[in-house]
Amino acid sequence: MVREEHAQSLVELALTLPVLLLLAVLIVTLSLLGVARLATENAASEGARTLALTNDNARATATAIAATAPLRSDLVDVRIDPSSASLRPRGSLARVVVGYRLALPFAFAGLGDVRVEGVGVRRMEFIDVP
Repeated sequence: MVREEHAQSLVELALTLPVLLLLAVLIVTLSLLGVARLATENAASEGARTLALTNDNARATATAIAATAPLRSDLVDVRIDPSSASLRPRGSLARVVVGYRLALPFAFAGLGDVRVEGVGVRRMEFIDVP
């Protein structure tokens, strides 16, 4: 009788363990997506703020990449629109998009990478100095 109960417990464990592991992986994946989304949104906002105050693409890009601190900086890309400083007069809107390529643990199922983007828009405030 005791032997049958041990076998039943083993079967129950074998049936529930994959479901519990899949649930744990799903929770971790959603957490990673949430962290990446928050980091890219914050970085885009900081990059747009720097761009609005300085009208310097290099400085805005460096600020945005530095603001993605928990993420790998080699997987981060920054786009500035409009891309030319001459197309951003004082009072116009500038947009900074920070993208991040997040590798998911579901590559075996055909779900390899997800792109997470954050967008920051600010009105140009720099002082035009000749």
